Amino acid sequence: YCHQRVAALRRRGRGCCVVAPIVLHGHAWGELYVARDAGAEVFGRADADFATVLAAVAAAGIVQCERLEEARRLAYTDSLTGLANRRAVDARLDEAVEAHRAEGAVVSLVVCDVNGLKRVNDTHGHAVGDRLLERFGSLLSLCGAMLPGTLAARLGGDEFCLVSVGPEADEVVAVAEELCERAYGLGAGGGWALTRIGGGGGAGREDVG
Repeated sequence: YCHQRVAALRRRGRGCCVVAPIVLHGHAWGELYVARDAGAEVFGRADADFATVLAAVAAAGIVQCERLEEARRLAYTDSLTGLANRRAVDARLDEAVEAHRAEGAVVSLVVCDVNGLKRVNDTHGHAVGDRLLERFGSLLSLCGAMLPGTLAARLGGDEFCLVSVGPEADEVVAVAEELCERAYGLGAGGGWALTRIGGGGGAGREDVG
């Protein structure tokens, strides 16, 4: 490997280099690499030590960015389902209203809740109720993916929603109806349904089972 690196240096007209690994979470993430032209002063131990310090500073900066990104993700994500949370919905609705005012974009909101969740929790335990919410969250995300520019979210408890920007109201209603049909097939030790299905342009629907 050293011979290959020396040969690579020579091909690029370099005479020496200093390399310091950038280590994240105990694993090599990359390396800090600095080279000098052939004939220039060769790097010494002090240069290598300084490169090691710079690599450590770079690693610390990357870790901090990762932590900030993770904190931001958690702030806008529901921990149980992995869907967007109410804060993300509020932000998306603000953007949607601006898009409607500026471009006339169609904005639709589908709100639904899982009937009978309390009965499931009381009868089968909260773990089963949580699995039901997770399964419905996956179904909601799948149906939301049918509509470009749509955010699938859990508002809290048994309430979920889709925020759609762009697709026509009829398309949104069709997806909401398919969501209802698929949701009836989930089941969880007791009857349950979706209610309060509503979407753009004043269109609305209610399904109770």
